[in-house]
Amino acid sequence: MKSASSPAAISCPNCGAGLNVLGGGRVVSQICGYCSSELDAVAGYRVLSKFAEMPRPETPLKIGDSGKVLGVDHQIIGILGWREEADGKSWDWTDHLIYSPTHGYSWLTLEARRLFLTRRWRQGTQPGWVSEIAVETSTSRPQVRLAGQSYAYYETSKARITFAEGEFTWRPHIGDRATTITLLGSDAMLSFTETGAEREVERTVLPPQTALWQSFGFAAAPVRALGRHPLETIGEPPNERFLIAAAAAFAGLGLLLSAVFASMSGHQILPPTRLSAAQLPVELPLEVDQAGRLTVVNFRGDLNDNTWAWLEVTVSDPDDQPMFQIGRELGRFSGHDSDGSWTESYEGSQLRFRPEEPGRYMMEIDLPERGIGETTATMPPPPLTVSARAGAATAFPTLGLATLFALIGGGLFLRRSLREKERWSGSDWEDEDTDAGGDDD
Repeated sequence: MKSASSPAAISCPNCGAGLNVLGGGRVVSQICGYCSSELDAVAGYRVLSKFAEMPRPETPLKIGDSGKVLGVDHQIIGILGWREEADGKSWDWTDHLIYSPTHGYSWLTLEARRLFLTRRWRQGTQPGWVSEIAVETSTSRPQVRLAGQSYAYYETSKARITFAEGEFTWRPHIGDRATTITLLGSDAMLSFTETGAEREVERTVLPPQTALWQSFGFAAAPVRALGRHPLETIGEPPNERFLIAAAAAFAGLGLLLSAVFASMSGHQILPPTRLSAAQLPVELPLEVDQAGRLTVVNFRGDLNDNTWAWLEVTVSDPDDQPMFQIGRELGRFSGHDSDGSWTESYEGSQLRFRPEEPGRYMMEIDLPERGIGETTATMPPPPLTVSARAGAATAFPTLGLATLFALIGGGLFLRRSLREKERWSGSDWEDEDTDAGGDDD
């Protein structure tokens, strides 16, 4: 560890280039950006080794750049280039070691043209470590709990250092390898990284990109992001989980109220009355004592097979003024076809209306037309049973609201499920039937 009297700048003992000293008291090595010499930051900046020519990673950020990361001032003190190779493909990313006098050291990683913030996690996880062997031998997607949140296995990566420049709190070397087990949560990633004898647990988040780039002096992101990252929340409505839960709660409440209203069938104002052919047409009174509540009239015909009858009903108000007239077909049919026997019956019908005032309403009932099969025939009307209840409640409004909330909640849930499926599409876990985690408690 360096002393408090460390210089603010040095000259590289190998090439003479001026190098700023930016990284605080835990820096142990500095790699010259001009000649690639590794200098001992705790022993007078003597040359420890010299790296061969290194390919510089593509990053618009450089040593000494300062910016606000999640509201805290940081400065870039070191840059590492990484490469992962597998199955004939390669992936490159750049780690920027950043330093804050108040918050210490963190990583600002440029990957897929996005900047991620990674910090060491020292508060413990459950379990405390996830190894590559544990992943390979697990029969279900490994899970880790951290600060009340669940993280599920996402991928394993094996990468090597391809470039190093600046100050570091350890001695990096070109070719150093790291194996990282990454787990995905709802808003962060958890990484278990092993490099030789070193083990680190780190937590990664995706800060707001525009504000982050602007804090480092860019009017906008200098590079366009590639694809979509699992930590992005593009298209996710605010408070989505609350909206889904609220929609489900209101749908359940609507169903409950619908059941209550459906049970409120009112009181009988016309007991079941059987009307014979000789009594039709007939006029029956409906004594309504409550305005604004439903009056329900039920009709049921006693028809023979393959016959039908046309029901006509006219309702008049207490002032003997016609309110409305309806017509309904009653029928009963049966037969045989290639699929066997069949029966079709619609011998019953229902009339519902909401009286505007109490009083005696008159209902004129007739079966003016009858028939056999599809033809009209001269035949006596079938017996007809009529009953009525007043003061009934309807469940249709609350049932409609329940359906609406169910559709809203179901739509949001489906959208979330599709988005979660997309989030996990980049995982290298092979068991597609295993549910992914990452939900908050």
